[in-house]
Amino acid sequence: MMSFDPVSLSWLLPPPDDFRERVKTLAGSATVSGMELRRLAEHALDINQSTSLARAIAKQRTRIETGGGLDIVRIAYLGNGTTDFVQAVIVAGALRHGVLADVYTPAFGQALAETLDPGSALATHRADVALIALDHRGHGLTLPTVDAAAGREAVRRAEAQLTLMIDRLAETGAQIILQTAPQPYEPWAGHADAGLGGSVRAQVAALNERIRQLAVERSCIVFDAEALAAQVGTARWFNPRLWNQAKVPFDLEIAPLYGDHIGRLLG
Repeated sequence: MMSFDPVSLSWLLPPPDDFRERVKTLAGSATVSGMELRRLAEHALDINQSTSLARAIAKQRTRIETGGGLDIVRIAYLGNGTTDFVQAVIVAGALRHGVLADVYTPAFGQALAETLDPGSALATHRADVALIALDHRGHGLTLPTVDAAAGREAVRRAEAQLTLMIDRLAETGAQIILQTAPQPYEPWAGHADAGLGGSVRAQVAALNERIRQLAVERSCIVFDAEALAAQVGTARWFNPRLWNQAKVPFDLEIAPLYGDHIGRLLG
C-alpha cells in the first residue's frame, strides 16, 4: 500500500531534469518572465532547489515581468531561530501560488526588538504582510512546573509579548499572520502531561488557544503550524541537533512544505 508523505510535496510534479540550467539561464537574462518563474516553482522543489530559484529572483527582481496575475507582496517573517533558509522556501511556495514575495527576516533574536523600533530595517521594509512565527521557545514556554499557577503565568507573559508585537505591527497597516506553536514531542510526565497545567504541553496548548482567539479579536490570519507539525509528526518536525548547533527551529526536510503552506495563505 502506498503511503502519502506531505513532506515530499508528492502532489506536485518532480522538477525537470534541466531545472538547474533553466534557473541559471533566467538569472542571466535581460528580462525574466514571472510566469516562467512560476512554472518552475510549480514542482516539488527541495530546499536546495528553492534556494537557487530564490537567489535568481533576488538577483533579477527589477527585471521580472509580473503580468499575468502575479502579485508582488512584501513579507516580514518574524521567527525566533535561524531563519535565513526560510526566505527561500517562502519565495518558492508563494510563487507557486501566484505571489512574487519580497521577504525580510530580522537577524537571530531580533524579531521583537525590530518590531518595537520604528527606525529598524523591518520598519523600512514596509511589509504588506507580517508573519509572527515564534515557536514554544520563542514564547518562553520551555520549563515545566508542578505549579499550575506558574504555568498560567508563563502563558500570560507569552501572550503579553505577542500582543505587544501585534499592536506595533498593526500600526504599520500590515496584514498580520499568527503562527500557532507546534507541540514539542519530548514528554515530561508522560501520559499525564496534558492534564498538568504546568507542563510545557499544557502551556503551549493554552497559548495556541489564545492565539486563535486573538486572531478573531484582532482580524489576524492563523497559520496553524501546530496542525502541520502534527500531520508530519512532531518528532520529525523538531531536530534537537540542528537547534543546538545553529538554532534552526525545525528540520530542514520540513522547510519546503512549510513554505508551501505559507504560500497558500499568501495566494
